[in-house]
Amino acid sequence: MLTIELIQQHIREAIAQAIAAKNPAELAHLQQMAGLMMKPAHLHNDQETEYAFRVLAAKAANAREVLLQKED
Repeated sequence: MLTIELIQQHIREAIAQAIAAKNPAELAHLQQMAGLMMKPAHLHNDQETEYAFRVLAAKAANAREVLLQKED
């Protein structure tokens, strides 16, 4: 069965792969995906899950910024 934890793990792994591949477009996509997952958690007052997705979104955003700065 698919669980929130499995989704979070998949996003973490995808972020690591996008960083390794130096793919800022994929990191932007993953940031958006994690951000979208925050809303249902928020609507269900699940602060722990909302925070976990917020952290993943921030990790993707920060990694993307680092990659884009290296391109300059």
